[in-house]
Amino acid sequence: MPEGNDTETTLLDVNVNESWDETAEALEETEAVTDDATVVSDAEKALVDAFESGDRSHQLDLVHVGRTLGYKLWKDDAFLLGERKAVVSGVTDDLFHLKNSVALHAPRNERLAIRERIDQTLENLRKEAWRLERQDSPKLRRTSGNGQKQP
Repeated sequence: MPEGNDTETTLLDVNVNESWDETAEALEETEAVTDDATVVSDAEKALVDAFESGDRSHQLDLVHVGRTLGYKLWKDDAFLLGERKAVVSGVTDDLFHLKNSVALHAPRNERLAIRERIDQTLENLRKEAWRLERQDSPKLRRTSGNGQKQP
């Protein structure tokens, strides 16, 4: 975890109806995106493909985790609406609880409290992933606990 304000979030571009490949190329030319950057956005495939390369990675923004999870559960057609909503609610509640805990404890340098919240969140997510695997959710089965797709 960085000390103080060692991290920076920067809005790199806003556009409408432009190719993500062109945007990525323009940002690389101006060196606005480093080779080891993590691009945080929704799951739009063209955007992910345009920015993910080498050591650069992609991460879903917090709001889109729940939306993407809900979509995948719907697409699987393995759960009724109420069950899907309960799964999405549980996962997003855990993630926002983690975010809020970090916001509370980081300024006070309370690393142990943050570590405990991370551990609890991971345990909750692993339990939910295990439960979903048992419920025959093919789309979610391809995603491990760390968000990386499995073969």
